[in-house]
Order: sequence, then C-alpha cells, then structure tokens
Amino acid sequence: MCRYFSLQEVFSFIYSMELIYLVLACLCALDYCQAQDHIYRTNEETGKGHYVGNVPQDIGLAPLPPNGQKRSYRIMNGGDKISVDAVSGDLKTAMQLDREVLCPDNPDQCEINVEVLVVPPFRLLNLLFIVNDLNDNAPKFPTEIIKKDISESAIVGSAIRLDSAIDPDLKLNSIQNYKISSSPPSRKDKNGVSVPYFRLDIIQNIDGTKIPQLNLTQSLDREQVDSYELLLYAIDGGSTALTGTATVQISVTDSNDNQPEFPQDSYVREIPESMQPGSLVIQVTASDLDAGSNADIEYTFPTVVNDHDRSLFDLDSETGAITIKEPGLDFENKNIHHLTVEARDRGPNPASAYTTVTVKVLDVNDEAPHIDVSFMDFVEKKIDDTGSVAPNSVLIKEDIANETYIAFVTVTDRDTGKNGRVVCHIKQPSSFELKDLDQDQNRYLIRTKNLLDRETERYHKIEIVATDEGSPSLSNTTTVLVELLDINDNAPKFGKPEYIVDVSENVDHGERVTEILAQDPDAGANAQITYSIRPTYENTVTPFTIDADTGIVRFANDATKLDAENATEPFALTVTATDNGDPRLSSTTLLTIKVMDENDNVPVFRKKIYDFRIREDSKRGTYVGQVIADDADVDKTTNARITYSFAHDSNEPNPFTLKEETGEIHFDGEQSQIDREARDSRPYILTVEAWDNGKDPTSDRATVEIYLEDVNDNSPSIVFPNVTRDIAIVYIVPQQEMDETLSEAVDGTDAPSDEEAMDYLLESSELSVAQQVIRIGTSESPMQSHPPLQVPVLVTQIRAVDRDASENGHVRYSLVDGNVNDYFSVDMSSGNITLNLKNEDALRAMKRGCHVIKISVSDLGKPVPMTTPAWVNIYITDSTPGTVNISDAMKDCQNNSFFPVIFAPDDDEIGAASSSNLLFILIVTFVAVFAIILIITIALLIKYKCRCAKDKKSRTYNCQQAADVYSEHSYAQGSPIVKKGRGKGSPFGDRTARLHLPNGTADSRSSNFSEWTASQMQISQVSSDWDFPQKPQPVPLHPAFAFPRHRSMVTYTDSNIHPPYVASTPHIPRHYSHSYFYDEVPCLATVV
Repeated sequence: MCRYFSLQEVFSFIYSMELIYLVLACLCALDYCQAQDHIYRTNEETGKGHYVGNVPQDIGLAPLPPNGQKRSYRIMNGGDKISVDAVSGDLKTAMQLDREVLCPDNPDQCEINVEVLVVPPFRLLNLLFIVNDLNDNAPKFPTEIIKKDISESAIVGSAIRLDSAIDPDLKLNSIQNYKISSSPPSRKDKNGVSVPYFRLDIIQNIDGTKIPQLNLTQSLDREQVDSYELLLYAIDGGSTALTGTATVQISVTDSNDNQPEFPQDSYVREIPESMQPGSLVIQVTASDLDAGSNADIEYTFPTVVNDHDRSLFDLDSETGAITIKEPGLDFENKNIHHLTVEARDRGPNPASAYTTVTVKVLDVNDEAPHIDVSFMDFVEKKIDDTGSVAPNSVLIKEDIANETYIAFVTVTDRDTGKNGRVVCHIKQPSSFELKDLDQDQNRYLIRTKNLLDRETERYHKIEIVATDEGSPSLSNTTTVLVELLDINDNAPKFGKPEYIVDVSENVDHGERVTEILAQDPDAGANAQITYSIRPTYENTVTPFTIDADTGIVRFANDATKLDAENATEPFALTVTATDNGDPRLSSTTLLTIKVMDENDNVPVFRKKIYDFRIREDSKRGTYVGQVIADDADVDKTTNARITYSFAHDSNEPNPFTLKEETGEIHFDGEQSQIDREARDSRPYILTVEAWDNGKDPTSDRATVEIYLEDVNDNSPSIVFPNVTRDIAIVYIVPQQEMDETLSEAVDGTDAPSDEEAMDYLLESSELSVAQQVIRIGTSESPMQSHPPLQVPVLVTQIRAVDRDASENGHVRYSLVDGNVNDYFSVDMSSGNITLNLKNEDALRAMKRGCHVIKISVSDLGKPVPMTTPAWVNIYITDSTPGTVNISDAMKDCQNNSFFPVIFAPDDDEIGAASSSNLLFILIVTFVAVFAIILIITIALLIKYKCRCAKDKKSRTYNCQQAADVYSEHSYAQGSPIVKKGRGKGSPFGDRTARLHLPNGTADSRSSNFSEWTASQMQISQVSSDWDFPQKPQPVPLHPAFAFPRHRSMVTYTDSNIHPPYVASTPHIPRHYSHSYFYDEVPCLATVV
C-alpha cells in the first residue's frame, strides 16, 4: 500500500530535491516503494521517430490538476535508442532499430533498457524494449563454389561435410533446412531404378547450428566418372522463406584406403577471458592408418567457423594446436565459442575428418565500471566550438541554492558477482557531493554542498570515481565540468578612490586626456559598464567629457582652450560606472585634472650670429664669449630650462667648450689650434644649439664666428735671395767695347737712326719703365739720353714675407752692414737694391769683386718688432759675363768678411743614425746609386746626340730639347746667324751674336735658331717678375729668360741682347736685370 501526499504538499515541495530524496528514502525503507517496469515490444527495421508508447498511460500515472505543476519526462539512460517527449511522455525510436546491429551476438532475445525520470512525482522508471526479429536476411554461403574430393575406393556411406550457410536472423528466421538439386547425379541399379550417388543429411552442431553433409550411396569408378556437380540450397524458416545457394563440385580421386580420424567427436575447454595471445587452448590430433603422404595430416578451420572466431583463435596446420590469436576474448560479449576443426591427409586423394572444440570463456574482472551521468532539466547543456553538445559539460547559475540536486549518476559493471559490485564517490575537495539513490542498482544523485560564486571559482570539475570489488579491483573516472552562469551580484569597482592626472595646456579639442576604468567581475551584460562624468562641486562647468563605453576622458570639442599661465585650481570631477545588469549596480570615483605647462615655446637666441674674438696666444680656459637664448614657457625646471651645446655639423676639431647651463664659451684646446697663421686667418665658424628640457624638446640654432686676433709671433721669412747660392753680377762694360759697339751700330749700312733704335727698343721691350730709361755710357755719347744720375740702377730685389697680419705682417728693409763704400741702397718698402752712383766715373771706380751686404728685415709689430737678417751677394766685374766663373765668384763672396757664418751640423748629429735605420739607409743608398748611374747613362746619350760646343768651363745643355723650343718659337724661320759681317737678320742688321753660358763661357754660333741650345728644365717655368709673351705669339725665348721653379737672380747690365729677340737686338747700351736659376746653380748676367 502506497502513501499519498496532498496536492498542496506536492506543489509546495516539488522543487526541493532534498525533500524528495528524504521521501523516497523513507518510502523505500518501509517497503512502500516498488519499482514499476513496463515492457515494450517493437520490430526491428523500425525507422527513427516511430511511436512506441506513452509513459503516463502505460505506467498508469494519475493526471495532475490543470492549474498545478506540469509533469515532465526525460530519458536518463538509453536515450540514443529511445526518446521521450518531455511534456506528453510519448516514447519514440531515436534511430532505426536493427536487431542484428543492436545485438550482434545474436542472443535469444534482443533487449534495450531505458530509464525515464518522471517529475512529479519523482520516479525513475525502468522500461524494457524487446526488439523482435524479422526475416530480413537471406542465408548466404561463405563461397559460391564448394569444392570437395572423394576417393574412388570410398565405401558406401562415406560422408562429405559441406560448408554451412550463415543467416544472422534469429530462431525460425535463421537457417532451418538444406537441400540439393532435384536431379542429382545418379546411376541405375540392377532393377533399372535411378539411384543418386549422394544423399544429403543435416547434422546438428554442438552450438545448435545445422551442417549439410553428403553421404555416398553407391560405389565410385573414376574411369567412368571423375567428377560430380550439384546445387546446394540453404533455406530459412521465415514466413516467406529466403534461400541461399552454392555449387558443390566433387572430384573423384585415386584410391586412398584410409581417412583421418579424431579420437573424439568434440572437446570442451574453459579459459579465462584474460588469456594472453599465444596461449595454448587445446591441441587436437587426428590419426591416419595410411603411410607416407597419405598419413600426413593438415588441420584447418572449415568455413563453418565464423570470421570473429577466426580472429580470436589460431590453428596450427601441422600440429592441430589452437592458441589465442589476439586480445578480444570477452565474457560479457560472448562466453562460448564453437570451433570446428577439419583434418585432411596430404595424399593424392585427401580425405577429411571433423571434430568440434567448445571453448567456454570464464569471467574475470576485466570490465571497469561504466559511469553514466544524466542532468536535471534545469541544467543547461554546454555547446562547444563546433556547435555540438559538449559531453558532461553543463551550465548552472551561480545563485543555485545549497544542497540542490543537479544530476543522476548510474554505474554499471558488466562483470558478474563481486566483480560487478561497485562503490562510487567524488574526489575531494569539491563543492559537490554524491548521494545514494539506489545502491543496489548503483544509482546516485549529485548535489551542491555549499554556496557557489562564479567570480571566485567559475569552473568546477567533479571527478566521479567508481571502483568494483573484483580482485584486482578496477575503477573508472568520469569528469563532470560545471560552469557557473553569472548573475549581477557585483557592482563595478574602480581601482582607486581618486585619480589625479595632468593635462597639457595645448590639449586639442577631442584629444584623449586619460582613461578611467572600472572592473566588474560579473560576465556578459552584468559586466558591461557605462561611464558618466560631472563636476564634483555645484555651479561649476567641466570642459571634459567621458566616453560612456570606454571610460576615455577627452577635452570637449566646444570647450575653451586651456592656458597654464592663467589656470587657477585643478578641475574636480566625479566619474560614475554603472553596469547593465538587472538590477543595475554602480559606483563612483573622484577625478582631479591639473593643467600643466606645455612646451609650446621654442628657445630663441638673442642673436643669430655671434662675433667673438680671441688672441691667438690665449691660454687654455680663456673666456671667449656667451650665447644666450630665451624660452617663454612657464616651467623653468623643464620647458623653459635651456641647455646649450655645439652642433656637430663639421668634422673639423672644435677647440672650444660650451657650458650647457650658461652658454659660456671657453678655449679648451691646444695652442696650435688657434694659430692664426696655421689657419690662414680663417675664423672658427661654429653652430650652437639651445634645447629646452620639455617632454618634446625644441631647439634653436645660432652661428658663432670666433676670429683669431693676430699677435706678432712670426719673424719675417726671407724668400729671396739665399746667400749660400744666390749671387747678383754687375757687368761694367769697358769704354772701348762700348764705343766700338756704338760705332758699328751707327755706321752700319742698314742701321736705323738712334731715335729709331731707341723707339724700337722702348716699344718692343718687356722691361719696366725704370729699366727702360737706364743706359750706361760716356757724356759725349749721342746715345746718352738718360744718365744714371736720374734713375737708380736696380741690382736685385730682396723679398721677405711675414705670416702675421696687419702691421705685424708688414715688413721693412734696412741696410745695416757691408755697404762699406756706400755703393748700394735698399728701398725700405719694396726691398729693391740699387746702385748709389752719381756718374759714370763713380760706376767705373767701383771696387771689383764680391760685395756682401747685410739687410735687416723687420715687421711693424708691437710692442717689439721681430727682425730677420738677410745677406745679399753682389759681384762687380768688368769681365765679359761669359768668362766669369760662378764658383770663383761665390768663393770670393764667402771670403768676404761680411759673409755670414754658416753652422755645420755636429758630429753627433751626423752619426745619429741608429741601427734600426740601417736597412732604410742601405735601401736609400742603393736607390741613389742606381739613379746616379741612370742619369749618367742618359747624359752620355744626350752628349752623343748633341752637337753642342764643349768647353770644360761651360755647362751641358740638352740640344735636342732646345731645338724643339726654338723651332717652335723661331722669330725668323731658318734665318742664318753669321759670325762676322753684316746681314739681313733684323731691322738693325745682323751682328755677331755671342751667348754667354751659365758657367761664364761665351759661345758664338753661325746657325739658325734651332741650333741654339738650352735645357728644358731651364724653360719649364717663367718667373712672375718677368712677363713674356705666350702662345700663340711667335716670340722665341732666349734660354737666359726662361725661369724654372727655382729662384735665383741675374743682373744684366749694359746688355746688347734684347730678351725677345736674342740674335737680332741692336747694340744699344741698356741696363736691364732679372733673376733666374738653373738646375740649382745660379746663372750670371749675360751682357753683350
């Protein structure tokens, strides 16, 4: 008798799982509770969605009041095969039912167990669904042709076992009979009746299957018939019988007297399901009385052994041993295996024998418990990323009440006895626990055991462990993943109660100022926060806005621009964060915004170009000047604090330092770096930068020009002459020679008048005006128009330079010694040295020989001028220039008492070459010797080719080079020059031309201009003191007027050779002078 509750009690406590559990436990304890099962039958091949039954009608549940709680139904187990409507309780197939698939081991009855939970009342129903077999499979032989052999000596009654057909249907629908063709092979007996050779018998196998077997009814004669063929039929017992066929081919072989024979028709063996591969099950042995190959027996599984058994067991064809082939024995799936073994000899006419081995599989604890979890209706299934329901993953709200049931747990173990008895529990720690519902049936409930909080622990893992009582015991674990769904139980929370931020005074409209974020540990809409901002104090206006979604605070688009210089108090604001849950929750925080000075003003130098000066003798650390820049920003610690530096725009070393704080410039280099003369008076042009120290530094540039002020730190340097090598020669023409020359010039047939000659000379000469008006002669001479009394005779010029500037670099010359007879004077500004002669008598009375005069060269520096002494060699002679020996003249100068003392190097200095330089000295010596040999060889070749006159006192000239020069610049192309007599070579008439060579030898030639010789070196450079015509003017140059790179001086006095026209100049007394140097040897004046 069952106890009934009132409807009020049922409706009041229907959702209290704990109460339901207590009620059920109480009822079961008092035997008031009795399981109500219902059996449903349905045929196989029923399609998906086929109606099977209705739970409340079939179980007899009382209907609930119309306005009360609705009853719900759900499948707890077996839902993959049967479904139930949650409201109506209709049962339908969840798949197409195929008995052969559902029950592959072909049991006598194919059953499906389904558990249905009904609420209310709280009931767990066990429903049994029996799937009826239909004859939906026809018998099928393993092969379409069955080949068999029989000996012609086989006796009547001999049996030939044939292969059985297979039909997966059950009982009557399986194979019920075999038959052969209606007209099998036969032979008439003595009565004339046709008797078939074979009769079909059906034998029962030990597993109940039927095996077709042919029995021989007549003796055979191979010579008459050697083979037979018949058709074998397998027929099932369905209402509409289905058949399968195979062709049997029997070959008659030669005589084989005996066939194999097993000692037993059947064998039985028991093995544990845990038996390992390779283990021996049984060994069957057949015997054959024949000898030789007829007695050799081969063991095989005939076709009656199915593929599944063949995969589990292996038969050794030689020994008949049956072993475990691979793991797969399973007591729970199939505990008996029938193995038919065929033994055949290997004779020419093999015969067969059969026996059956029955293998019984014993149960061992090899099945771990299986755990199935079914969740309550209010529990939401979780969908994975693929859109499928995630197994054992559910979602429940975090506010679920404590001790609420969320799932059923059913544990099954396919083992038997204590191997199938199971103990179940949940691994600790966990917020859930397991309660027994039906311990005998291993059914449990999962419930919460404390309050849950998603923000503290969002995911819960429930590990259910089931362990059987077998030895050894087996266990299994199933994990249930519970994710808590959020409810709006948390208000947004700011990280700090107050935020203080700075904003630039130059913030743009709409520019981001800061971001105020609140955190809400809830999820979804409950965690979606909306922000708002307002002034903290009334009657104030805020120029800032906040993004409602992101919390980003910006400078309002319509706000007035900020100004740090005029800002007063910071902006005090209140920010509110409100979630979007139900109900909506909010919180606030304070925001203080300070207006900060922005680096919006660049430093500006007070000058763009600074001009500083420093003496070139300044010491390290000398103050040079100061650059100053101004910055209009407010913050003097950053934006308006200026740092000065030099810009590295040049690779030139900078000897100055710049103090970054003050902009002061000081000299901090080597003395040589501010040597004005070394820098060629170039100023230092530097670029200075002024950088502020703001967040984004800005800068300005200015140019600093530092000029080096000259100090008198350089003495004058003598450029010309060099007393050791340079000599000025003054040739005083004898009176007799002068008279003869004038007489010849005037009396010549083609000679022009004196006025014409003078005019020609003045117009064509390249001499200076002062030189053109000088001539030497007697007072009676008609050519004397400019006596030397009026114009000083220029002997030479001393030249000096001073690297200093202005007055420090201006030089003055003064004659300080050696002018004993007051022959000479020097111009203090130009350095021109002239003869102090009043008349011709004074000129001819001059002391012959070398005069060495000392000249003081001083600058105009202050306070003390710097002075350098210089000596000039002046050689006075009345010998023709060609006969003056320069070496003798130089020795005469060196013997002069005023000639300076030249200091030779000390012996220690001469021998100062160290051993480390020995190799270098040897190499240089070798190269020098080789060069000398090469020069001598070249000179010999030149001497061989040239036809120059040889004189032991004369110098050697390169004739061929001179020929090239004169052939290019010939004045009169190919005009001959004769030694004596008159000619037509010039407007003045040709005279004997005498060239005084540098060594003092005069050479007279009668040849055209190409035969005059000169050194190419001698004409490689023209001195700046003489301006000669250049190409393309056809003016040949005499070798005496071509000047190389070396400096020397030669004074031509009263010369008869006009420089541009060497051999054609009329013999008019003239004074002209110039200086040149040839091959580092001074050349003397040439005067004719």
